[in-house]
Amino acid sequence: MYSYTVAQWLLFFYIYCFIGWCFESTYVSIKSRRLVNRGFIRGPFLPLYGCGAIVMLFLAKPFLGHPVPMFFSGMIGATALEYVTGVCMESLFKVRYWDYSSQKFNFQGHICLSSSIAWGFLTIALNTWIHRPVEYVVLLLSPVVLDSIVLILTILVGTDFITSFKTALELRRDLEGMTTVRNDLKTIQKRLDALLSKAGINWEQKKGDWLSKLDTLKERADSFAGDMRSEFADLKERLDVITIRQKQFQKRMNFFKRDMIQSNPTLTSKRYKVELDYLKTYLLEQSRQKKEARKRKKGKDESNSGQ
Repeated sequence: MYSYTVAQWLLFFYIYCFIGWCFESTYVSIKSRRLVNRGFIRGPFLPLYGCGAIVMLFLAKPFLGHPVPMFFSGMIGATALEYVTGVCMESLFKVRYWDYSSQKFNFQGHICLSSSIAWGFLTIALNTWIHRPVEYVVLLLSPVVLDSIVLILTILVGTDFITSFKTALELRRDLEGMTTVRNDLKTIQKRLDALLSKAGINWEQKKGDWLSKLDTLKERADSFAGDMRSEFADLKERLDVITIRQKQFQKRMNFFKRDMIQSNPTLTSKRYKVELDYLKTYLLEQSRQKKEARKRKKGKDESNSGQ
């Protein structure tokens, strides 16, 4: 059993990637109460499940018919795969696409006991029931049909993966840039604290945004030396640049980045938590505004049709 050609193994991989996507997307959609296209890539495939299924089939082969060793072989193999994948992705992209930190008996948030147990039971189910009908269908395919299907899927999934990989790297660079902006704002705030104190302005009582605070300081700058007036102008110019950069980060949230963030509700980042939370909030607000705009448009259309 499980003596297949390379093309058959690849087709099994894609099939289980798709089955994993169906399971994860359904589960997360029900939990989030909205449709979620779960996964790292945009198409209906979850490579982690495909790799996990192949690992389960290989490791469980010596223990077919023996549930207990089959359970532990799959549990250990799939858990190791999940951990290595999670560590590598976080190291490369600086974000976590899944996080078990809130679960009991987790290790570094990448794996947890409940997930490992689920992998074990899934190994038994896969080798006992799931794989048999899948194997039957795949073995019915002629070599020409099999190779054609595998080639098409490889091109589609490969292109999707490359696009998603590039998007994840761009998202990392955006988060790094946003962190730089936030640090610049902290530097400006510290200097403003000192200038406000010297100018006799109570920071807590002064209302308005940063630009209005600086405008007020500039109004009082005539009473200061020339170098102080120059520093006020410099801070104002630096803040203008930061404001422009913030807007640029928002504009760079293209379809792929928005979809990557929204498709992974558990997306987290230790290093860029503040920036990632900001992007999530920004996208939620955008989604809310679009829904309200559609409702207003629908109401207007119904009102016009009624007339």
